[in-house]
Amino acid sequence: MKHSILRFLGLHRGNKPGGPRGSSGGASRERTVLLVDLQPAGATFLENPVQQLGFRVHAVGTEAQALEALSQGGVAAVVVTGPASVPFLRALRCATSAPILALDSQADDNRVLEAYDSGVDQFVARPISAQEVVARLTALLRRSR
Repeated sequence: MKHSILRFLGLHRGNKPGGPRGSSGGASRERTVLLVDLQPAGATFLENPVQQLGFRVHAVGTEAQALEALSQGGVAAVVVTGPASVPFLRALRCATSAPILALDSQADDNRVLEAYDSGVDQFVARPISAQEVVARLTALLRRSR
């Protein structure tokens, strides 16, 4: 399965993250996943698996930092961990068309519906494995191409 994901992301046959073979090296902003960690160490378990898919990880710890990172452009997807406010989720959606995946331990029906109404593409109740989050993120990215 790992090879099919890498092939889909254009990383097979020695391609480097950030573009097709022959492009300048290094990961570009378009290959960046923004991890918004609104709880202590909530997203750190995702950094290595996301990097193994060939993405650069830009981790931030506040809503303001997340919106600043999005203003610079080139983010492929956003993963929010922790209890994000409805106004923040709406601001994220206004700032980017990239897929937004929210992970939260508060997963009652009202919270989930508010998140979707605010523009989140997928809401996942915690606890969840890093492998499942990466699979969901890959699916979101595949649909957003």
